[in-house]
Amino acid sequence: MEEKDRGGLAFSRKHGESFTIFTSDGPVNVTITDCSYSRVRIKVRAPKHLTILRDELIKNNEQQ
Repeated sequence: MEEKDRGGLAFSRKHGESFTIFTSDGPVNVTITDCSYSRVRIKVRAPKHLTILRDELIKNNEQQ
């Protein structure tokens, strides 16, 4: 089932480039570390008390 676009910000990044999300708990820095045809590998640097989960893990927990 296709999910509807909820808006938001979309932009491009190249290998080695990054972006930062500023939150009230501190900055979250995301860096593109590797790109291939169908996959992108990212590195996330965030305050230790923040939980970062992939969407499929959240969806799996909601289904259980």
